[in-house]
This record gives sequence, C-alpha cells and structure tokens, in this order.
Amino acid sequence: MTEFHFELKTYRRFPITITKGEGAYIFTDTGKKILDLYGGHAVSSTGHCHPHVVKAIKEQVEKIIFYSNIVDIPIRNESIKLLGDILPDNLNSIFFVNSGSEANDNAIKIARRATGRKKILSLSDSYHGRTLAALSVTGLSGYQRAIDPMQEERTIIPSGDRNRLAQELKTKQYAGIILEPIQSMGGLIQHHRDYLLDVISLGSQTGTKVIFDEVQTGMGRMGRYFFSNDPDLCPDIMTTAKGLASGVPMGAVVVSKDIASSIDYGDLGSTFGGAPLACAALKATIEVIQQESLLENVTETRGYLDNKLKEISCIKEIRGEGFLMGLKFDGSAKPVQKFLLDNNILTGLSADPEILRLMPPLNLTITEASQLVQVLHKYSESI
Repeated sequence: MTEFHFELKTYRRFPITITKGEGAYIFTDTGKKILDLYGGHAVSSTGHCHPHVVKAIKEQVEKIIFYSNIVDIPIRNESIKLLGDILPDNLNSIFFVNSGSEANDNAIKIARRATGRKKILSLSDSYHGRTLAALSVTGLSGYQRAIDPMQEERTIIPSGDRNRLAQELKTKQYAGIILEPIQSMGGLIQHHRDYLLDVISLGSQTGTKVIFDEVQTGMGRMGRYFFSNDPDLCPDIMTTAKGLASGVPMGAVVVSKDIASSIDYGDLGSTFGGAPLACAALKATIEVIQQESLLENVTETRGYLDNKLKEISCIKEIRGEGFLMGLKFDGSAKPVQKFLLDNNILTGLSADPEILRLMPPLNLTITEASQLVQVLHKYSESI
C-alpha cells in the first residue's frame, strides 16, 4: 500500500490495494481475487460494476452530468417514481441528499420543524453518522470524543429499556426519537419487536416523530426493501443511503404526508442531492433488484448460511437479518477477520470486539457463500 502525505490520517486501511471489482469479488494490484463480504460497508448492493448499472451511468453521462434541483430532469422523476413504489405505504414524500449522515441531519431538522420542539432522543450503541447533528445523537461514545455539539438538545438512553423510553417520551419535550432497527456498528444488536411497537405507540401518543435510520437496513438488505415495510413498524420519517445507488453517493429522507405538509420551499436544500448520475444509478439499482429477484436471493442465501454456520463450533451466535449479518465469537473477532482475509475473503468488524460483520452484495450466491463456510470450518479446526 502507498500512503500519501497529502491525505489526512483518518482511516485504518485493510492491507490490500483494490484495482477493480466484478460481482461479489474485488481484485488487488497483486492479482488476488477476494470475495467481498464487506461490500464497501454495505454499499455495493448489486455487486461491483453490475453491467446494467454501468450502462445506465454511461448513458446519463452522455446526456447531462449535473444540474441542480432548480430545474426538472426526467431521470430524477423516473427514479423518484420507482423508489416511491417500493417505500412503506405511509411514507411517500422524498428528499434526496448525498449520504446517510446528511439524511439523518435533515431528518432531525424536519422533526424539529414539524413539532416546534428541539430535543432529540436516541439510544446507546447507536451510530447515525459523522456530521454534527448525526454525531450528537450517536450512542457509541468513541465517535464523540472529538466534538459533541448538541449536549443540551439530545438525550441518549439505554437501548431496549422500555421504562426509560416511556419516561422520557411522556415528558412531551422531544421533537423526535431516532433509532436503527438493527444497530450495525453497535454489534448487530436487533431491537425486540415489542420495544419497537412501544416506540411507535409512544411517539404517536406524545407527538414525538419517530425516525428510523435505515441507512444500513434499507434497499433490500433485509430480504425486503426496508425494515419499515412492516405496516405495524412504520415510522414518521425514514432515512436511507449506502446501497441506494450501488455505490454512487446518494441518500434520502422519506416522510409521511402530514410531515410533508409542514415543509415549504427553501426549508431544505442539497446542491448535489438527487443529481442526474445518482438518480440514474438508483433507477438501475431498483431495476436489477427486481429483474434478478435479489430479495428472494437474500432470503435463500441467508437461510443457507444460517444452517451451515451454526455447525461451526467457534461461532457462538448469529445475529441480524438478511445480508446484514453478525457472527459472535468467544473472544476477539480480529483473528478471524485476518484468517479470512489471508484466505481471500474480506469482512468487517464493529464496536463489539467479538462480532464479525457480513454485508455482502445482494446477489451473493450460495456457491460464493459456501467459500465463507469452508474457510470458517478451517479456522475452527485450527484453533
């Protein structure tokens, strides 16, 4: 790997240099072919360089690369229509941005505007992004050491504590509560359904807007388009990003009709949000998911992995849903991650040192997934 002194030292990098990607694989400058179960951090939803996505981007580049939201552009309208068709029923107004952090910042802003309140409630072990507002409501304290600008305007409560949840929301001082249905960075912690039902119910009773951060659970990763497609667990505001446009930067905030009515011209803005290239990639991404039955593939391949991985003795627990998956080991997952990379499989870690995270492309096949099973068997036998 080459390090350039012009770049800030902000990322600890894997000891590989990637030169190209194809499907579920990435290729290094030394000729290695690596199975990518990290997915660029849950971004490569349709695999690397899917031909349909590449074609859509090329065609859009030849038409117009960029113009702002001050004019109407057909590809933006087409992508909004396709995205709208797969959204939860009561979420039907979309605002495009460029990332999950930006989406969460805007969701907080929208909740404040809609309620006239300022405070935001969030949960321990959560991760919502690196911009100021998103960082402030992030419950993983290690991310707040540099700056925490909203201490007066947010409260972080223990994740899953139903009594504390009710106690806080019944004060009716919160504009919104923001949470991830599955806390990915926190260690693939999945909230109990009853807890989420309490969030929805208490939010409605107290006039608190419920925000689901679906940056990582969205766009097919659950084996359904969004966690919020469950009619009983649909929030007032949903944010999404990551795999929305197969790697082209894009995020979105989606709101209910009543919240949409509180927003007027000029209240929100994003120069590059909903840019033509991103919209072309979004449209192509949805088309690939539908044409190649990728939701069904996620469900089928996850079922295979659940059955096979539970036979491996060193794996103590399997967490998450669909292709947002956590494997718990007895001790640090770092040696497992290294062993896998030495055997040409790339995976991720989390704030929980015992959890190995898997966030592969939605078109990962059972044959490809079997490589992971084989190497983990090998690892288990070696310890």
